[in-house]
Amino acid sequence: MPRKVSQLAARPNVGLSIVSGNCVMVVAGTASTSRDPDLIRRLWHPTYRAWFPHGAADREATVIQVTVERIDYWEPPGSRFVP
Repeated sequence: MPRKVSQLAARPNVGLSIVSGNCVMVVAGTASTSRDPDLIRRLWHPTYRAWFPHGAADREATVIQVTVERIDYWEPPGSRFVP
């Protein structure tokens, strides 16, 4: 089992950070993994070969799904965004 997959199995709580310009979004949730070949083929994109050289059939290809529990969003004062 790849190291990251075993880490997620042991500690599934995750945080994802997305930064664009001065804006930041943090997503917190619980991760689960799947090695369902049909799901991997459906989500596959050719650029993933950089990490999985054998394509969608690579034995280490795994889908990580995050069930979102919380989203925090920050942007600088004076922004045009109004929540």
